[in-house]
Amino acid sequence: NVPEDTLSIGNNTVFALGEDETGTIYAGTENGLWAFDKRRENFRCLLPSVQVRCLDVDKFGFVWLSTLGQGIFRVKEGEVRHYDSADGCGLSSNYVPYILCDDRGDVWCVNADKWLFRYNRSDDIFTSFVIRDEHKDVVENKAFSLCTDFQGNIWIGGWGNGIFRYDIEKGEFTNFMTKNGRGIH
Repeated sequence: NVPEDTLSIGNNTVFALGEDETGTIYAGTENGLWAFDKRRENFRCLLPSVQVRCLDVDKFGFVWLSTLGQGIFRVKEGEVRHYDSADGCGLSSNYVPYILCDDRGDVWCVNADKWLFRYNRSDDIFTSFVIRDEHKDVVENKAFSLCTDFQGNIWIGGWGNGIFRYDIEKGEFTNFMTKNGRGIH
Protein backbone atom coordinates (compact mmCIF):
# COMPACT_ATOMS: atom_id res chain seq x y z
CA ASN A 1 0.00 0.00 0.00
CA VAL A 2 1.29 3.38 -1.06
CA PRO A 3 -1.25 5.93 0.26
CA GLU A 4 -0.64 8.55 -2.44
CA ASP A 5 -0.78 5.94 -5.25
CA THR A 6 -4.40 5.29 -6.23
CA LEU A 7 -3.33 2.23 -8.24
CA SER A 8 -1.78 0.40 -5.28
CA ILE A 9 -3.64 -2.01 -3.02
CA GLY A 10 -5.57 -0.06 -0.41
CA ASN A 11 -4.36 -2.00 2.62
CA ASN A 12 -1.39 -4.21 3.47
CA THR A 13 -3.36 -6.60 5.70
CA VAL A 14 -4.59 -9.24 3.24
CA PHE A 15 -6.72 -12.05 4.67
CA ALA A 16 -7.90 -13.70 1.45
CA LEU A 17 -6.82 -14.20 -2.16
CA GLY A 18 -8.58 -15.70 -5.16
CA GLU A 19 -8.54 -15.82 -8.95
CA ASP A 20 -11.37 -15.92 -11.48
CA GLU A 21 -11.51 -17.61 -14.89
CA THR A 22 -10.15 -14.47 -16.61
CA GLY A 23 -7.01 -14.47 -14.46
CA THR A 24 -8.00 -11.51 -12.31
CA ILE A 25 -6.51 -11.79 -8.83
CA TYR A 26 -8.72 -10.63 -5.94
CA ALA A 27 -7.35 -9.50 -2.59
CA GLY A 28 -9.61 -9.27 0.44
CA THR A 29 -8.18 -6.86 2.98
CA GLU A 30 -9.25 -5.34 6.26
CA ASN A 31 -10.31 -2.33 4.19
CA GLY A 32 -12.05 -3.71 1.13
CA LEU A 33 -11.89 -5.94 -1.94
CA TRP A 34 -9.25 -5.18 -4.55
CA ALA A 35 -8.71 -6.57 -8.06
CA PHE A 36 -5.25 -6.83 -9.62
CA ASP A 37 -4.93 -6.18 -13.35
CA LYS A 38 -2.00 -8.33 -14.54
CA ARG A 39 -1.54 -6.44 -17.80
CA ARG A 40 -1.36 -3.00 -16.19
CA GLU A 41 0.23 -4.25 -12.96
CA ASN A 42 -2.10 -2.23 -10.74
CA PHE A 43 -5.03 -2.58 -8.33
CA ARG A 44 -8.51 -1.14 -8.34
CA CYS A 45 -10.94 -1.07 -5.45
CA LEU A 46 -14.15 -3.01 -6.05
CA LEU A 47 -15.68 -2.70 -2.59
CA PRO A 48 -14.31 -0.27 0.02
CA SER A 49 -14.73 -0.30 3.81
CA VAL A 50 -15.40 -4.03 4.12
CA GLN A 51 -13.26 -6.22 6.38
CA VAL A 52 -12.89 -9.32 4.22
CA ARG A 53 -12.05 -12.51 6.10
CA CYS A 54 -12.39 -15.08 3.29
CA LEU A 55 -13.22 -15.07 -0.41
CA ASP A 56 -13.91 -17.55 -3.18
CA VAL A 57 -15.04 -17.35 -6.80
CA ASP A 58 -17.93 -19.50 -8.00
CA LYS A 59 -18.27 -21.14 -11.41
CA PHE A 60 -20.55 -18.29 -12.55
CA GLY A 61 -17.81 -15.69 -11.96
CA PHE A 62 -19.21 -14.19 -8.75
CA VAL A 63 -16.70 -13.29 -6.04
CA TRP A 64 -18.11 -14.23 -2.62
CA LEU A 65 -16.76 -12.48 0.48
CA SER A 66 -17.26 -13.43 4.11
CA THR A 67 -16.66 -10.98 6.94
CA LEU A 68 -16.45 -10.97 10.71
CA GLY A 69 -19.50 -8.84 11.44
CA GLN A 70 -20.64 -7.44 8.09
CA GLY A 71 -22.25 -10.58 6.64
CA ILE A 72 -21.58 -11.79 3.10
CA PHE A 73 -21.03 -9.88 -0.14
CA ARG A 74 -21.34 -11.15 -3.72
CA VAL A 75 -19.51 -9.08 -6.35
CA LYS A 76 -19.40 -9.26 -10.14
CA GLU A 77 -18.66 -6.55 -12.71
CA GLY A 78 -19.61 -3.66 -10.44
CA GLU A 79 -22.76 -5.35 -9.11
CA VAL A 80 -22.72 -5.89 -5.34
CA ARG A 81 -25.25 -7.92 -3.34
CA HIS A 82 -25.02 -7.74 0.46
CA TYR A 83 -26.42 -10.56 2.62
CA ASP A 84 -27.13 -9.34 6.16
CA SER A 85 -28.67 -11.53 8.87
CA ALA A 86 -31.15 -8.75 9.71
CA ASP A 87 -32.56 -8.79 6.16
CA GLY A 88 -34.04 -12.32 6.18
CA CYS A 89 -31.37 -13.86 3.94
CA GLY A 90 -31.20 -17.01 6.09
CA LEU A 91 -27.97 -16.24 7.95
CA SER A 92 -28.24 -16.42 11.73
CA SER A 93 -25.32 -14.03 12.24
CA ASN A 94 -23.15 -11.61 10.28
CA TYR A 95 -20.02 -13.21 11.74
CA VAL A 96 -18.96 -15.48 8.85
CA PRO A 97 -15.33 -16.66 9.10
CA TYR A 98 -15.32 -18.92 6.03
CA ILE A 99 -17.01 -19.19 2.63
CA LEU A 100 -16.49 -21.89 -0.01
CA CYS A 101 -17.64 -22.38 -3.62
CA ASP A 102 -17.75 -26.02 -4.70
CA ASP A 103 -17.42 -27.58 -8.17
CA ARG A 104 -21.21 -27.93 -8.53
CA GLY A 105 -21.66 -24.18 -8.18
CA ASP A 106 -22.95 -24.29 -4.61
CA VAL A 107 -21.78 -21.69 -2.10
CA TRP A 108 -21.25 -22.81 1.51
CA CYS A 109 -20.37 -20.91 4.67
CA VAL A 110 -20.15 -21.27 8.44
CA ASN A 111 -20.76 -18.65 11.10
CA ALA A 112 -18.66 -19.76 14.10
CA ASP A 113 -21.71 -21.47 15.53
CA LYS A 114 -23.50 -24.78 14.93
CA TRP A 115 -24.70 -23.92 11.43
CA LEU A 116 -23.57 -24.86 7.95
CA PHE A 117 -25.23 -22.72 5.27
CA ARG A 118 -25.78 -23.40 1.57
CA TYR A 119 -26.78 -20.66 -0.81
CA ASN A 120 -30.10 -21.30 -2.56
CA ARG A 121 -29.64 -19.54 -5.91
CA SER A 122 -33.29 -19.71 -6.99
CA ASP A 123 -34.55 -17.99 -3.80
CA ASP A 124 -31.43 -15.85 -3.21
CA ILE A 125 -31.20 -16.94 0.44
CA PHE A 126 -29.09 -19.27 2.57
CA THR A 127 -30.46 -22.57 3.88
CA SER A 128 -29.09 -23.75 7.23
CA PHE A 129 -28.13 -27.18 8.51
CA VAL A 130 -27.26 -27.98 12.14
CA ILE A 131 -23.77 -29.52 12.18
CA ARG A 132 -24.72 -32.64 14.12
CA ASP A 133 -23.64 -36.27 14.04
CA GLU A 134 -26.94 -38.00 14.88
CA HIS A 135 -25.22 -41.32 15.66
CA LYS A 136 -22.85 -39.86 18.27
CA ASP A 137 -25.07 -36.99 19.41
CA VAL A 138 -22.21 -34.53 18.83
CA VAL A 139 -22.94 -30.97 17.71
CA GLU A 140 -20.33 -28.50 16.47
CA ASN A 141 -20.73 -25.22 18.29
CA LYS A 142 -17.85 -23.20 16.83
CA ALA A 143 -17.41 -23.92 13.09
CA PHE A 144 -14.57 -21.95 11.51
CA SER A 145 -13.30 -23.61 8.31
CA LEU A 146 -14.49 -25.58 5.26
CA CYS A 147 -13.15 -27.60 2.36
CA THR A 148 -14.48 -30.06 -0.20
CA ASP A 149 -13.08 -33.45 -1.10
CA PHE A 150 -12.99 -35.20 -4.49
CA GLN A 151 -16.32 -36.92 -3.76
CA GLY A 152 -17.99 -33.54 -3.21
CA ASN A 153 -18.37 -33.87 0.57
CA ILE A 154 -18.03 -30.77 2.71
CA TRP A 155 -15.55 -30.90 5.61
CA ILE A 156 -16.02 -28.57 8.58
CA GLY A 157 -13.36 -27.68 11.13
CA GLY A 158 -14.24 -26.16 14.44
CA TRP A 159 -13.24 -25.46 17.98
CA GLY A 160 -13.29 -28.44 20.32
CA ASN A 161 -15.30 -31.06 18.45
CA GLY A 162 -12.82 -32.05 15.77
CA ILE A 163 -13.85 -32.35 12.15
CA PHE A 164 -17.26 -33.06 10.62
CA ARG A 165 -17.89 -34.43 7.13
CA TYR A 166 -21.18 -33.52 5.45
CA ASP A 167 -22.25 -36.13 2.90
CA ILE A 168 -24.36 -34.07 0.49
CA GLU A 169 -25.97 -37.11 -1.13
CA LYS A 170 -27.11 -38.60 2.19
CA GLY A 171 -27.63 -35.30 4.00
CA GLU A 172 -25.66 -36.65 6.98
CA PHE A 173 -22.86 -35.38 9.17
CA THR A 174 -20.11 -37.67 10.52
CA ASN A 175 -17.87 -36.48 13.33
CA PHE A 176 -14.15 -37.27 13.58
CA MET A 177 -12.41 -36.22 16.77
CA THR A 178 -9.69 -37.37 19.11
CA LYS A 179 -9.78 -38.66 22.63
CA ASN A 180 -6.49 -38.48 24.53
CA GLY A 181 -4.61 -37.91 21.26
CA ARG A 182 -6.01 -40.98 19.48
CA GLY A 183 -8.54 -40.76 16.71
CA ILE A 184 -12.05 -42.03 17.28
CA HIS A 185 -14.75 -42.45 14.69
